[in-house]
Amino acid sequence: MKLNQDILVNAKQAREYLEKQGYAPADAQGNRTSLSYTLLLLAHCALQRTTKGMRAVATLLELENADRSAEIIATSVMNRINPLLDLTLHMTETIEETTKHTRQAADRMYNTCEEARDEINKVTECATNDLSTTI
Repeated sequence: MKLNQDILVNAKQAREYLEKQGYAPADAQGNRTSLSYTLLLLAHCALQRTTKGMRAVATLLELENADRSAEIIATSVMNRINPLLDLTLHMTETIEETTKHTRQAADRMYNTCEEARDEINKVTECATNDLSTTI
C-alpha cells in the first residue's frame, strides 16, 4: 500500500502512472475535461487500478486547482499593489525634482555669497588703500 501512495506523490509521477496504465495519452495536458474522461474510464476498471488511478487524477486536479488559485491570488495582489506602485513612482519623481531644485538653490546661494565676499574684499582693499594714501 505504501508503494501505491509513493507513486502518487507529485503531478509528474501521477501523469506518468496514468500514461503507463493507458488512461491518458502520452504528452497530453491534464486539463479538467481529459481528467474527467479518465475518471469515467477508471469507473469501468478493476477496483485496485481504479483506486490508484483515481488518486493520480485527484493529484492532478488538485495541482490544477492550486495553480488556478495561485494565479487568481497573484492577479488580485497585483491589482491592489499597482496603484501603490504608481503612487510610489510619482512620489519618487516628485522627490527627485524637489532635490534637483534644492541643489540649484543651494548653488545659487553659495555663488551669491562668494560674489558678496569678493565685493566686500574689494571694498575693504579700496578703503585700506585710500587710508594708506591719506596717512
